[in-house]
Amino acid sequence: MAIRSFADKDTETVWPDRRERRFRGALARAKRRPNVLNAVATLDDLRHNPGARLHRLGADREGQWAIAINEQYRVVFDWNDGPANVEITDYR
Repeated sequence: MAIRSFADKDTETVWPDRRERRFRGALARAKRRPNVLNAVATLDDLRHNPGARLHRLGADREGQWAIAINEQYRVVFDWNDGPANVEITDYR
């Protein structure tokens, strides 16, 4: 499934080989994550990728999912027949 949309411009700049200062430390790993999202057809496909560390979010992000970039950053997204509203967020 291809990523359908991004939640913010900072996240969108990571994918087409542009640089965003906010994510500089995690940029190399972050650039691999859209390949993971684009390569899966279902959430079950992500569950079988242990490096992704897929988990469901709660509280104010109820209904969203996340995969790890590193200890600080996560790729957060909605799943409606594919990833949508994709964003990189700081978990600290």
